[in-house]
Order: sequence, then C-alpha cells, then structure tokens
Amino acid sequence: ESQDGSGRNNANFSTPADGSPGRMQMYLFDNKPANTLTVTGDASVNGGYRFATVAFGPTLAKKPLAGKLVLVNDGVSDDGGDHGCASPFVNAAAVTGNIAFIERNGCVQLSTLNPRPNNQFAPKVKRAQANGAVGVIVFDSTAATNGLVSFGGADTVGIRIPAIYIGGSDGFKLRAAIRAGATINVSAVVGPDFDGSFDNGVVSHEFGHGISNRLTGGGTANCLNGTTGYQTMGEGWSDFFGLWMTTRPGDIGSNKRYIATYDNGTPLNVGPGFRSKPYTTDMSTNGNNYTYSKLGPASGQFSETHDVGEIWTTVLWDLNWAMINKYGYNPDFFAASGGNNLTLKLVLDGCKLQVCQPGFLDGRDGILRADSATNRGANADLIWNVFARRGMGYSAKQGDRTNGFPTVNNIVQGFDLPPQTKVIVLANQNGVTTSASLEAFPNPAQDRLTVRTQLASAAPMQVTVLDLMGKAVLRTTVPTAQMQQNGVELNTSSLATGIYVVRVNTTEGSFTTKVTIQH
Repeated sequence: ESQDGSGRNNANFSTPADGSPGRMQMYLFDNKPANTLTVTGDASVNGGYRFATVAFGPTLAKKPLAGKLVLVNDGVSDDGGDHGCASPFVNAAAVTGNIAFIERNGCVQLSTLNPRPNNQFAPKVKRAQANGAVGVIVFDSTAATNGLVSFGGADTVGIRIPAIYIGGSDGFKLRAAIRAGATINVSAVVGPDFDGSFDNGVVSHEFGHGISNRLTGGGTANCLNGTTGYQTMGEGWSDFFGLWMTTRPGDIGSNKRYIATYDNGTPLNVGPGFRSKPYTTDMSTNGNNYTYSKLGPASGQFSETHDVGEIWTTVLWDLNWAMINKYGYNPDFFAASGGNNLTLKLVLDGCKLQVCQPGFLDGRDGILRADSATNRGANADLIWNVFARRGMGYSAKQGDRTNGFPTVNNIVQGFDLPPQTKVIVLANQNGVTTSASLEAFPNPAQDRLTVRTQLASAAPMQVTVLDLMGKAVLRTTVPTAQMQQNGVELNTSSLATGIYVVRVNTTEGSFTTKVTIQH
C-alpha cells in the first residue's frame, strides 16, 4: 500500500501465518532538509532552522504555524516551568493566540503530583491547546542535540493545532533570547514529502519482516518477539536484507552504509539514516563496543528492538563481506556462485533451521546448520571467526529467557573459537590481510592503539610492537581474559610515523598484523 494515509514517517509489514497474505504499508516522509522554521525579531537568533513535523494533528499545509513564540510556564516543572507538564499555565494569558514553546521531557520527575503528568509529546500539545495556543514548538531537552525526530503518540484525539519539533541546540538558543526579553516571531514551511516507496532499502527492510517471521518456526509467524528488552532479531534481518539488496558493484565492506537515506533526504552512502551508527566491517567506525555485550538493560547498552537489531545486522553484514572476500561478488542476485549469494542463502536457510523464539546464538547456530546442510560445513571456520569477532564465539552465553524468549539480561560474550577451528584471514578496511582473531585498531592510529585477539591461551599473552627493522618498540604482557574481552590499549604517542608490526604470542601460536602510526 503505497502512500498509505494512515500514518507518516514510517512503514510496516503485517505478517499473518502461512495461507494469508501479508500487507506492507509505505508512508510519506517529511522532507526534513527542506523544512524551514524562519525566526525573526532579534539579531542573535534570526534565520532559518530545521524541524520535524509530528504524526498527529493538522498538517502545516492545512493549518500554518506562524506567530509569536511564547515560552510556557506550567508552574511546577524544572527550567522555569517550560516543560508544559501541568495546566493551566501560569502564563496562560500570554500563550493565548500565540505559539507555545515547550521543552521536551521533564514531567516524569514530578512524583509529587497525583496523578503524575504524562511526559509524552501529544499531551503537552493538548495542554498548550487548552491554554489557548494556536500552535506548538517542542525543543529537545539536551542542549547539544539537533537530531530531528518525527513524533507520534497516544492520546491525540481532539488536537486541532499544528505542532513541530526542533533540536536542543536550536531550542536552547531561542529560549535564551526569549528570557533575555526578545520578541520572537516564527513561521514554519514544509518541503515536498518523500515517498517511502521509492527507498529500496526501506521496501526491502519491510518485506524482510515477512521473510523472517514466516521462515522462523515453520510459517506460524509467531516465533519472533518485537518487544523492548528481548533479543529481537527481526529488525536486524530486515536491515541486512535492505543493505544486501542495495549493494552495488565496486562497494567494499568498510564503506559506511545507512538505512532510509532517501527518506532522510540524503544520498545512498551519506548518513545519518535511521540507525545509531553506520553499518560497516570497520570496527573502528562503528565502535569496538558493537559486540554481543552491547545488548543489556544498563545505560549505554541496547534493549530497544531497533537498537538490538543493529548488532545482529552488523554481524550478518560482516559475514556477507567475509564470504565475498572468499568467493567474490556477483551482481546477479539470482546466481548461486557469489559470496553475497551464498550468504543470503545461509541467512534464509538459517531462519528455517533455527529454533522458535531464537536469540543471537540460536541464530548463529542456525547459520552453521545451514552451511553444514548445504555446503557440508565448508564455511564453518569462517562463520565461527566472524561471529567470534563480535563476541558471539564459542564460550558466549545467551542470557536469561522470559516466557520462552531470550532477553538482553545477563548476556556473556565470548571471542574464542571452538577447539580445532581454523583461524581465518580476512581483508580489513585498508585491503591489508589480518587475522580475524587478531585486531589492531584504529588503523591508522595516532596516540592510542587497541589490540585484541579472540584466541584462547593457557598463559598471559605477550603483545609486542616492532618496527620494520624487527626492533621491539613496545612490549607488554596481558591476561588472556582481558585480551579476549576489551583487549589492551597501547600508548603510541612516542612512536614515529610509519608502518609497524603488532605481534601477539599465545600458547596457540604467534600472530601478527601490520598497522600504520600517523601523527
């Protein structure tokens, strides 16, 4: 259903059990680069600002947002009451007939109020409307943030005024001017919409939900969990399908790839897209922490379903490029000879062979079973190396289950390989061959270099950096567990610019890789 009118800035795929047709809904997206909020009235803030619309209330095309901007005062919340958490506003008379300016969040802290005020976007707009506002601008509560989010929300019935959202950096700037006594006038103009149906990555992503839901558990479409707090892999498979379908000849694994670039008004390989980090095989780009232990309930960890999916996509994307490095790339999607073709078959067959209610390690094992069934295990060593690189190795533990589904709680990552598994040499982002079990990043490095290995060792490992004459310029001994988990960070600030060899001695053998120091 293209240009489905039931929502905006999103898409979905409904997957019933086998025998009934699925349904994909593709919505229109805001043209955020062309959305302009014009501000006048004070030289310190005059100009154009970017904004995002919301998925409720009248559109700006039907009801323009223009007028005087008035910072609200609810009389109870922090920051001078500008969070709009309670009604009536202290300055309701000033808000009447004007644009209410409200800070995001800030209501859940008001535990003394009973009932506790709703912190969501839509109730704040409703309160402003009840106080006579003709429009609302909500700004982010983090001063350094200018990312734009197109908010939806519950409790939207009865909203008759337009609302938009701006970033924290812009919002704090405008708030400071108002508090300094400036009279600020605003006018919002939206650009032409983007049609989500034209974003091949998003179309592939949504159709991918139908694939993973149907293939897992034998067509019941009831084996995957999409709830926050669980190892929700559906978004991960779908992002992978989107990346796979939009790969072009000449691409390399270290390229930065994004999701929904067209819908965000940017070219294919230009971010930010809809995810936290770009997808790439280069661990120095998407972070040393994009491993299995990134999942969890703590601050800085991933538990929301799309965030969790990023880690699953990342390891599948690594596998895709490891297979391409081994077998080559075939632009014919229907062929069976390219590494990309073989990877897609492994991923699809892995869905069929994994258990119902799978976690990440169940998904890994499904892919290993698929390789055993289809290729007689020809790629088992490579698969183990790829998954171990992201903390899903031999000793990893999947963590707790609730109602049968694996959660993100108490996950234990492992970077080791099963006994007798061969260490595979992969190509890194610079085209230099490095052992999958020995990583040195960033490469090139400046003042700090992290070295990590997946191999087991019965004794502490010796890490040595040698110049091209074979002279040891740095040397340290590191416990095996530390090397497998976080690695060791070396201070390379005293080394001259040039090429060096990193050598790690273990009881399993000696492994080396080249790095460049560049000051």
